[in-house]
Amino acid sequence: MPEKEDIAPHVEELARVLGEKVGRDVTKEELEEQLLKFLDYGVPIDQAKRTLARHYGVNIPQGETASRPIGSRTLLSDVRDGDSKLNLLVRVISVNPKEITVKGEKKTIFYGFLGDESASTGFTAWKDFELEKGDVVRIGNAYARGWQEKIDISLGDYTRIMKVDPSELPRHPAAMNACKVSGLSAGLSGVELATRILSVEGREVTARGEQKTVFSGIMGDETGKVRFTAWHDFGIKEGDVVRISGAYVKDWRGVPQLVFDENSTLEKLDGDALPEADILDEGNVTTLAQLVERKGATDVVVNATLIEVRPGSGLVFRCPECNRVLQKGTCRLHDKVTGTPDLRIKAVLDDGEENISAVFGREITEALLGKSMAECMEEARESMDYEVVESELKARLVGEPMRVRGNAINDDYGVMLLAQEAKRLTVDIISEADKLAQEMI
Repeated sequence: MPEKEDIAPHVEELARVLGEKVGRDVTKEELEEQLLKFLDYGVPIDQAKRTLARHYGVNIPQGETASRPIGSRTLLSDVRDGDSKLNLLVRVISVNPKEITVKGEKKTIFYGFLGDESASTGFTAWKDFELEKGDVVRIGNAYARGWQEKIDISLGDYTRIMKVDPSELPRHPAAMNACKVSGLSAGLSGVELATRILSVEGREVTARGEQKTVFSGIMGDETGKVRFTAWHDFGIKEGDVVRISGAYVKDWRGVPQLVFDENSTLEKLDGDALPEADILDEGNVTTLAQLVERKGATDVVVNATLIEVRPGSGLVFRCPECNRVLQKGTCRLHDKVTGTPDLRIKAVLDDGEENISAVFGREITEALLGKSMAECMEEARESMDYEVVESELKARLVGEPMRVRGNAINDDYGVMLLAQEAKRLTVDIISEADKLAQEMI
């Protein structure tokens, strides 16, 4: 008779497949009990899983529940989406806590990166296994899931973890992902790239009860810029051209951020290997489709047409306590307050291939309107209508080609460009017509 420990990863797999049905229509314990009954009657494990999933309204195609023999070690480079009962020998590259809400309750999970001699990949631990950066561990009964075209190792209730001597996994250089800055996206690991340090500063932080100096700033190449954090003092300074190997990319406020530490290597290169800093500081013109594909970027320039001024643009009033925009004089945190006036534009930009949202602050809005906020306030008082400014923005800007520079962030609603500079573009109709004619030949 199969032991509960042996079928644990299969129960986890079923729970993943059933999603929110677990806890609503069936519990993990009930799945375990039902699966054991099938096995007692001699039903093959994959057939049993498909039958149970179908019972709860989910179809698993033939062949998608194949299991790996117990006890065989799997290299990270061989892990595929849906693999279960994984046995790994890995080094913890990074680990971070994260608070989430599950069924209305707060829960702390842990995420980071694992590596072995073949590759590195992300992981999510659904409970505290007391993992620390640098630990070498044997993991049993893990499973893999695909997310945004990347593999993530999940460590659940049935996962077993044992810390072992670091000598069991010598430090091998895992296969590196050679990248340009424009190719960086959150979740990428084993990154290697050559870049110029455009700015850097150190700050003191407390990590695991110890004071540590962390270095952060902006770096870039001919394809773009990216924020970085270095958890080790590599002696870098502004203007240096370096090759970094073994870095990884995380999400920082919706923008990709490169992270590297003592497990990474850094080589200083000749200064002529990349354009000078003043050239890189001019910003990189990119298409909106590229921004959407990259899921955010630092200091980019786009040329696009402003096709919509959205409601909530123009003259707005903010809470003096939290800076949130008031709705009918009310802040959702501080109730009725006397608002502080501000100007903004919530827009949609379109370059013919893709469209994204954009937000312009007070200074840019004043420049595009040709009016100060005081003049806008006076105009609103005279007309007794605060929406008069929004109407004027629509009349002046919709359909206008723009050049916008700023940081593109990514959230649940897609990519949004937070404008730092913006100006109307003067379009040469004759040259554009000639260009279009050449493309049609």
